[in-house]
Amino acid sequence: MERVRPSDPRDGCYRITPADAARLLENGRMNRPLSESRARKLAARIRQGKWIANGETIILDYEGNMIDGQHRCRACVIAGKSFDGYMIFLPKSSGKHAAAEFDTIDSESARRTAGDRLAELGVPRYMAAAATVRLAMIYEMGVENIHLTGREGTPTIGEIRTRYQQESMAFDEATHLASRFSKKLARKSPASLIAFVAYWGAKQDPHKPERFIEQVATGIELGANSPALALRNRLESNSASNKKMQITEMFALWVKSYCMFRDNRTTQSLRWNSNEKLPRFETTKYEPIQPPLA
Repeated sequence: MERVRPSDPRDGCYRITPADAARLLENGRMNRPLSESRARKLAARIRQGKWIANGETIILDYEGNMIDGQHRCRACVIAGKSFDGYMIFLPKSSGKHAAAEFDTIDSESARRTAGDRLAELGVPRYMAAAATVRLAMIYEMGVENIHLTGREGTPTIGEIRTRYQQESMAFDEATHLASRFSKKLARKSPASLIAFVAYWGAKQDPHKPERFIEQVATGIELGANSPALALRNRLESNSASNKKMQITEMFALWVKSYCMFRDNRTTQSLRWNSNEKLPRFETTKYEPIQPPLA
């Protein structure tokens, strides 16, 4: 092994008192939202003497501002008891490199999510924003399976952060619109699908997504052959069914019905199956779907 840079002389194992932990928390930099339940669990281990300094580090920037370790420090404050822990200080770095450092912290253990990363940046509705950005990126890849769970090809935390920052206003407006109707659509559709339609729909018409989503959510001013009504009926029947539709199918129905609404088309039923290509906002034109003959 080749040593690529010398260690900071401040790196080492420290006994951290509750007062030390409180100072570190006060100087925390860009930390994700703190989970009190997780901190209380760690506090119980500290209080019972079960805490072990296992090599997991508290990470600070060059100036001593904490980047990672807030749950351990909060646990120390709750327990009112000191604990031993390793601390390392990052070297001075440019803003670009600093952002990359934050993006990769905890990535291997998957404890820090893209939502946590956006929260650290002060993004409102950060979890919904991360899910919406991720969905938009997968859609833009042109894949035929929106439920992309494999590691390969899945947008990274850093890619999601960068994509959000490129169109932060558009994503914020989309998640805000989705939040207005999320309660009415609870247990019927993921908020990220609602926000995704709001985001992509607004690229073509800034007003139609709100009218469409409102009609799907409330059932107000729906004509008998409205695509919004067709989607609303499908979501309600799916919610009541024991056999739920897959996320890719629900995604397809949202996009398909919105494009019909956008193009002032009508339908009496709404269907999609896995043999079809996913509908696309850019190219889709739909003929009305007629119900089967009795």
